[in-house]
Amino acid sequence: MLDTNTKKDKEDLRTRRTKKFLSLAFIELLEKDSMEKISVQDICDKAMVHRTTFYKHFNDKYDLFTYILERIREELFTESDFDNKFTTPQELYMQLAGTALDFIERNRTKLLNVIKNNSQQLASEIFYSTMEISLRTLLERTQKNTKLPLSVVSNFFTGGFTALAIWWLYNPQKVNKTQLLEYIKIIINENMQKI
Repeated sequence: MLDTNTKKDKEDLRTRRTKKFLSLAFIELLEKDSMEKISVQDICDKAMVHRTTFYKHFNDKYDLFTYILERIREELFTESDFDNKFTTPQELYMQLAGTALDFIERNRTKLLNVIKNNSQQLASEIFYSTMEISLRTLLERTQKNTKLPLSVVSNFFTGGFTALAIWWLYNPQKVNKTQLLEYIKIIINENMQKI
């Protein structure tokens, strides 16, 4: 008989694996078709997961998409040293921007395929929700005495970064990542001094 902790660990591993298979299958399908055309059954077939198993973990494909966005956000946090003590909001923003641009660079083809088969709005949603939540969370942890509400700051800077990230996704030949980060630094140094 299995120890209760061992049984729970196995269930957690099985759940994580199932969610990973479903996520990868959905992303692969999004590269070839629009979200509206993809059914839960399509996702299950691609992931080789039974439909009832899907519904044990997710309400629908939009719930799965939200889960995927959350995993992307976690990946961005994991890749970067956000335990580092930032002395200014600019340092924090630059760290997050650099991590996000690295993600775009690594996943450019996949992201372009998702956009081609869906819409630029879907990519914007991915960048925007991931960046805004991450930036607001990090600002809440590191910036205690600000003149402006953190949600205003995070939404303002996320909007600009999202537009710039989408532009760079389509136009990597116009400016390399290092140059783009320098431009972002100049822009935010002009604006973040007042926060």
